[in-house]
Amino acid sequence: MTTKNLLRPLAAATALLSGLLSAPAALAQDVTTLKVHFFLPATSYAATLFIQPWCDKIARESANRMKCQLYPSMQLGGTPAQLYDQARDGVADVVWTLPGYTAGRFPSLEAFELPFMMQNPEATSKALCRTPKPPARRCGTTRRNTARTSSRTSGRWLSTSMAMACST
Repeated sequence: MTTKNLLRPLAAATALLSGLLSAPAALAQDVTTLKVHFFLPATSYAATLFIQPWCDKIARESANRMKCQLYPSMQLGGTPAQLYDQARDGVADVVWTLPGYTAGRFPSLEAFELPFMMQNPEATSKALCRTPKPPARRCGTTRRNTARTSSRTSGRWLSTSMAMACST
């Protein structure tokens, strides 16, 4: 057997081994970054006490396979009223908005925005959580829905239960 014939299987084995060893590293680098868009400044209470901790929890619970890129103060453009549409259209993956900015889209929530309707925040929150939930729509199939109002458009779930709209 010649040296050339001995080196061929060794080279093939080396290539296979290096491929197998580099595969976990390639998989570990596969990170999903969610674009989180909202109308408040980055220093607001909602951003610092709710949105950022939520993103930190996502990163922690996914072993850093999912991360958030925050876009405060409407940095991706548009107006606060357009945030719901931006999640639906894929401009952002997650948006934080107020149902009141999207008049007519969430009629069951509009009663809670009428003047003098809220006398007690805790009671109002409980009443809001008890409002009827429409069935989720997902390409002709149903899915258990825990959101207040939700719809599936262009492959994205939109939810206003926590004033969040997320695309998946």
